[in-house]
Amino acid sequence: MRMPAMTFRELEGFLCHVALPPFKLGVRARLIEDCRHEPALRAPAAKEAEQTRRVRAELARLGWWN
Repeated sequence: MRMPAMTFRELEGFLCHVALPPFKLGVRARLIEDCRHEPALRAPAAKEAEQTRRVRAELARLGWWN
């Protein structure tokens, strides 16, 4: 019995919910690192960077992040 192929909408949903979040996290981490050099943004950026590190560590533990 042949399994039906994914429709475009199903593929798009998969990419948005599974594949895209780690990519967005990587981009966010890079932007946060840039903000850490601005004196006015240093404290909030440090807090965001810590949250990003925790999420990355959890994703790595689950095998979703290198």
